[in-house]
Amino acid sequence: MITKARKEKKLKTIKIPKCWYAECDPGILVMENLKDKGFGLINDSKQGFAKDEMKAFLEALGEFHASTYYLISTYPGGKDNFLAEHPTMKEMKSLGPEMEKSFKDGIDVMVEAVSDMCKTYVSEDLAKKVMQVKPYAFHNFNDAWLKTYGNFTTIIHGDSWANNAMFK
Repeated sequence: MITKARKEKKLKTIKIPKCWYAECDPGILVMENLKDKGFGLINDSKQGFAKDEMKAFLEALGEFHASTYYLISTYPGGKDNFLAEHPTMKEMKSLGPEMEKSFKDGIDVMVEAVSDMCKTYVSEDLAKKVMQVKPYAFHNFNDAWLKTYGNFTTIIHGDSWANNAMFK
C-alpha cells in the first residue's frame, strides 16, 4: 500500500522490505531478504549506529511515518475504515520490563546522537535543548506507543534498533 501511494505521488520508493506474509497471533512476519539486494547490517550492533547511519536511519523512519500518515489520511472512509480493514494495526501492547529497558537504552543513545548531529550541523544551543529531552524521552515514547493523540495518525515502527536496520 505504501509503495503504491508513493508511486501515485511520483515519490521515490521507500526503503522498506516487501512483506510477504503477516499473522498477528502467534506473531509471524515473513519479509523480503534485503541481503539479495546488497544490504547488510552494521558491523558492530553493540556500538550502535555511526552518525551517518543514524542520519540515514532517521530519514528512512521519517519517510515511513510521513507515507503512512498520507496513506491513512487519504484512505477511503478515513482512519476508522483503515483500522476496521486492518485490525492488527490497533493492537498495541505493553513492551514488558526487559524490552522497556532495551528501548530506554536505545532511545537515550538516539537522543545523544541527534544532539551530536545538531551540534555538528545546526548549533550548540539546539544540541543542549535536545539533551534536555533525554530524561523523559522514553516515557513520552512509551505513552505514544499505547495511546492515540488527537487526529494525527501514523504507523510506527515498533522495533527500530540496530539489528533491524540494513544499509547499502
